[in-house]
Amino acid sequence: MTIAIGVTRVSTRPQDEGYGRDSQIADVTAHAARVGATITPEFWLHETQSGADDVADREVITHLLEMVTNHRGALVFFPRADRVARLQENVTAIPRALQRAGAITHVVGIPGEPYSENWYMMLGILATMAERDYRTIVRNLTDGKLRKHESGGWAQGKAPFGYRIKRDERGVGVGLEIIEAEARIIRDAYTLGLEMGSVAVSLELFKRHGVRWSTPRIQGIWETPTYRGERVVTIHGRPVSQPVPAIVDADTWNRTHERWKGRKRHRTGSRADKLLAGFLRCAECGSSLCASKVVRREDATYTYYRCVYGTKTAHHNRRGCTHRTNHSGRTLEPAAWALFAETIANPDTLAPLMQQPVANPIADLEVKRMELESELARAGNHFGAA
Repeated sequence: MTIAIGVTRVSTRPQDEGYGRDSQIADVTAHAARVGATITPEFWLHETQSGADDVADREVITHLLEMVTNHRGALVFFPRADRVARLQENVTAIPRALQRAGAITHVVGIPGEPYSENWYMMLGILATMAERDYRTIVRNLTDGKLRKHESGGWAQGKAPFGYRIKRDERGVGVGLEIIEAEARIIRDAYTLGLEMGSVAVSLELFKRHGVRWSTPRIQGIWETPTYRGERVVTIHGRPVSQPVPAIVDADTWNRTHERWKGRKRHRTGSRADKLLAGFLRCAECGSSLCASKVVRREDATYTYYRCVYGTKTAHHNRRGCTHRTNHSGRTLEPAAWALFAETIANPDTLAPLMQQPVANPIADLEVKRMELESELARAGNHFGAA
């Protein structure tokens, strides 16, 4: 049975307002009907990633290629060439990959037989226009941010903690102003950064006074120059600074920054149900296989594992890995779970594992608890005194 797959892509609010998902679905449905195809609900793929991302990093496209590989002869419908991708080479590369997988690609607005010489010629023209429009949008946005930045306005989205956006009579952001209640918390954070030797102590003191911060959050506050009066952003690939009201003096910021810079940031584990995340290694370069998820519809979520270096560009691929395969979790996870179950059920394989020495985590935690309480006691009534 030949299946029909519809693909939409909306990655920004202006796209949603201008040519949103409903409009794309209507155009694809009408085009499919003209060629005698019907797209059932389970064969719609709705992408929210940028079309400028690398094809290997676009999870919906990865899943689409897997679908058409399993359904030879499938019909794939895109609403427009710029919904396929935003970069010229990718607009043509994706249909060619689908063609190699045995699928037939239709793009609304391109007449003629798919994959014919004229069809690819028209696709190439539209691909050039798609990239030109994308480059123009990016350039205009960046130039607008730079002009607003240079004029003292605020063009960086949400204000940092401790500030609010100051607006003129037209509602246009013209800079930042301090929120004193939040600024006091920032000053306390810098005082603790100088007095305390542990991030955990600082976090615990904040928590006891109703401020729930994470380790990366408080370390980021100690490191950003914003709070000493300089907001630094990157525009057109170069750092651009803008003066903002300072919450702490330069000396306090410098001493705190010097003390904590270079400290290791501890990352929290993912809450997603990726069974093998952190356990798989690339057979080529030995790096971790990172896990990603793609949702085709509300009741169907798919996991893929791939080398963290294999999908990077040559500039960022420090290990030169060429392993670019996306491994389906539907295959790997059941096999790994079966191997785990077999291992723990087999006395011959389980016995050596049970003989390995095990640290006493309870004792370690008790020592850490006592150290934490000791530092908290030394901190005294810092907040009360402030």
